[in-house]
Amino acid sequence: IADYDIFKISGYGEITLAPAFSEIIPLILDKRLLVITNGTKWNDSSLETLLKHPDPSLCVSLDGHTIEMNQYRRFTTRQLERTLSLLKTSDQLKLPIEINCVLHKRNIDSFEEYLSFAAQNFGGVMIFPFPVRYFPFMKYDDYAPSTDQVKNFTSKLSKMYNTYSQILPPEQYLDRLSIFLSKGKRSFVCTVPTFVIGVNGTMDVLGCPCGPQEHLGNIKSDKSLVLSNLVKSERGRWPECANCFNHYEVISMYIDNKLSDEDIAKVPSIRKQSILNHLQEIKIRYHG
Repeated sequence: IADYDIFKISGYGEITLAPAFSEIIPLILDKRLLVITNGTKWNDSSLETLLKHPDPSLCVSLDGHTIEMNQYRRFTTRQLERTLSLLKTSDQLKLPIEINCVLHKRNIDSFEEYLSFAAQNFGGVMIFPFPVRYFPFMKYDDYAPSTDQVKNFTSKLSKMYNTYSQILPPEQYLDRLSIFLSKGKRSFVCTVPTFVIGVNGTMDVLGCPCGPQEHLGNIKSDKSLVLSNLVKSERGRWPECANCFNHYEVISMYIDNKLSDEDIAKVPSIRKQSILNHLQEIKIRYHG
C-alpha cells in the first residue's frame, strides 16, 4: 500500500507492552523497524523481541540523565535507570539509536552535562534537542525556558557542537534550532508531508503526523487506498506549522537542499543506502 523504507511505530503509552507488539515483527521484515519508546517499561524480553527483526532501531524519549531533567516525564529513579540501561545495552549492540530531547526550563541549563554523560556512556547515539511545542490545551509558559535561558543556551550551542559533534545532529540543524528558539516560531519551510505517512490507532491516514488531524482516508474502510499517492508537497499548509519544530526537521532540511548527502547520512535511523537513495528521489521530485 505504500513505498516506504522505515516502519516507525509508537503508541499512546509504551508500545512494547501491547500484546500484538511481537506479532508486528514478522510483517515488516523487509523494512527498517524504528520503535519509539521512553524505555521505562523495557526488560530483557522487550529487547529480545526487537532483536528478532533483521533491521531494528530505537528512538528514545529522554530529556536528560537526571531525575530533575526529566521532571515533566515524571520518571522515578528506577525508571530512569532502566532507560539509561537500555541505551547503554543497545549502543553496545550497535543498534541505530536516536534520542528525542525536549528542551524546557528544567533541563536546558544542564544540556551540556547531558551531552558529556551520553558521550561517555552511549557514544553511538544521536541526540535531537527541540523546543517545547505549544498546544492550546497546555500552559506553555509552565514548561518553556525563559528568555535568559534561551540566550544562554544558544550562545553555547556552537561550542557544544564542536565538542560533541559525534552525538549531535548536523550543525545546520542546531543553527535552525537556535533561530527557532530565539524567534519562537518558524521562519523556514517544512517538507515533512513529502516524506512521512502518518497512520493513527483507528487506521486513519494523516496529512502530517505532527500537524492537525487532517484525515486523508482510512486503511480499513478503503482497501484500494494507495498511501504513496497521498503524500503532499505543500509547504507548511496549516497555521499550526509556525509553532512546530521536532526531530523530523533534519530530513525536512535535506529535502529543502539545506543539508548535503553527507550530512543526512550521519543520522542513525536513515544511515542505510537504500533509505538514502529513496530520500534523494523524494528530493528530486519535490523540486520538480
